[in-house]
This record gives sequence, C-alpha cells and structure tokens, in this order.
Amino acid sequence: LYDGAQKFHGTNPLAFAAPVPNARPWLLDMATSSIPLNRVLLHRSLDKELPEGVAATPDGQPTTDPHEADMLLPLGGVDYGYKGAALAGVATLFSALLTGTTLDPDFIPMYGGDDISTPRNMGHFVLVIDPDKFAGRAVFAAAIGSYLESLRGSRVRTGGRVMAPGDREWEEMARRKAEGIPVDPDTVKFLGL
Repeated sequence: LYDGAQKFHGTNPLAFAAPVPNARPWLLDMATSSIPLNRVLLHRSLDKELPEGVAATPDGQPTTDPHEADMLLPLGGVDYGYKGAALAGVATLFSALLTGTTLDPDFIPMYGGDDISTPRNMGHFVLVIDPDKFAGRAVFAAAIGSYLESLRGSRVRTGGRVMAPGDREWEEMARRKAEGIPVDPDTVKFLGL
C-alpha cells in the first residue's frame, strides 16, 4: 500500500508467457511488491540487510532490517510505489473482485500464522490469447523473434547485460542443476537437515 501503515496487498504476482519459435519461451513471473516475502525471510535467515526501499516496519516506516520488516513496499519503492500499488490493485481486480474471493487484507497469513489447514479462498485469473485472432500466429512468431533479437542486441552500459524476461531464471536453473540448490540456515533447520 503506497504510503500506508498497514498490510494490504500481498505480492500480487503477475505472470505472462509467450512462445518463441525454436527457443525457450518468453516468461515473466513477478511480484507487484518491490521484493517477494521469501526474499525477506531469506535475509532474516542469513542476518543480511535488505536493499533500501523494499520493506517497512509495522508503522509503515521504510527499513533495511529484515527482522523489523513487517510489510513489503510496492514495486517502485518509497518514491514511486504508487505504480506498484496500482499494479497490485489490477491483480486484485482480476483475481479477487471478478472471482468473488477473499480480498488481500482479509487473507489468513501464509507465513507466521498458526492456521495452515483452513482454505484461503484465493482467486486466480488466467487469460489465453490466440494470435490467430489478431495478426496471426506466423506474424507473431516472426515478431517475437525479431523483438527478442533486438532487445538482447541493445547497447549496454559498461559491465551490464540486457536480458529478456526469463533469461536470468533459465541461467539460474542451469547453474543450480550443475552446482546444487543453496539452502539457507532456517530452511535447513525446518527440514531437519
């Protein structure tokens, strides 16, 4: 909630996918909060400071201390979080209001609560678009290939790299297959490892 001093929206994720001929699909799966809750939990477990502008205390004050963090700030952080809050609202419009399910602030907590057996009555919204109903599948296939080639071929700042949505995750998957999956201390304890 932009400038709010109470929990309201959750991470309210948005996910989009598009096929790419002869390549991995274009994939976007993102929170409308600056970071997802699991990132705060990871920073707590590692006793590592959070980045600026991603979380707030129970009274709405920005914090970098993961142990004080009680709320996630919307995408855009302290100064431009109204944009992320609006996107979180879009997710609520589609997944809760259209489906008649629970509104964000009324959810049973996913983390830290005692009740993990009561259904949360969470809604979802899925939209599938057939390219043949627009410019056509062949036009779309050529266009997305051209778009991604242009995007990835863009000039970059020194030391930077332009990536399309999903590129980072595909690379991380390959790295974890080769090197294993890192497990933080709290998860090790929870799993009894």
